[in-house]
Amino acid sequence: MGRKRTKEMIERAKLVYRVLMENKGRDIPTKDLLFRIIKIDPAIDYSMLYQALRILRDKGFIMQKYRGKVSCWTIAKEASVSELEMKLS
Repeated sequence: MGRKRTKEMIERAKLVYRVLMENKGRDIPTKDLLFRIIKIDPAIDYSMLYQALRILRDKGFIMQKYRGKVSCWTIAKEASVSELEMKLS
């Protein structure tokens, strides 16, 4: 049985998804993604970002790719805000 996702955690995942959608078709390294997210919400740190990425990846919304030792992220499935909220809750 997994942990219950908080509203804040779901909002972070939606923010990460939105940033990835803005860069659809491009693989974004984790470090670059973090810098883009921090510009929007400075309170987010690496652990929060990875938590959101893991949730989105496990639900099939994003894909993780590797370029050498660098993890990159890209959209795997387009979804509406309501679909995201429903599947992430």
